[in-house]
Amino acid sequence: MDREFGVNNPTASAATVSDEQLLALVQRGDESAMASLYDRYSRLVYSVSLRVLRDPAAAEDVLQEIFMQVWRTPDSFISARGSLAGWLSIVSRNRSIDTLRRKRPSEQVEDVVLAMPGNLAAESERSLMAERAKIVIAQLPWSNARLWRWPSSMASRTQRSQT
Repeated sequence: MDREFGVNNPTASAATVSDEQLLALVQRGDESAMASLYDRYSRLVYSVSLRVLRDPAAAEDVLQEIFMQVWRTPDSFISARGSLAGWLSIVSRNRSIDTLRRKRPSEQVEDVVLAMPGNLAAESERSLMAERAKIVIAQLPWSNARLWRWPSSMASRTQRSQT
């Protein structure tokens, strides 16, 4: 690590170096600073992920993804918005939820309730009975069939009033 922050000083430990200082070193490509961040926060990130995912292997994957993100873009954390621990917790939770969503849909297709205007069963029954009535009316002698045929405007009014 860098002498500037007292990290190579034998009396200074990684615990005394602030998160901002470690991130500044990570931006410069300092692997030991990244190792210190990992040691400091890996348990937190893993435990949040494990709590959401309930799968140790998937939680380890999320842990690796998050610390790879920190290594590649350490400036994605903005200290003015809060602590690094809080940010890592939120990122871990969100990434874990994303992992769950990719693994399985939120609801099974059979469980999805579709809102429909009216009653489909009654509508189907009405349609079936209307078809049967048309067949019977068509079989009547012409003079009687004409009496049983409704004008289309009358049929549409009756259907609208029933819904």
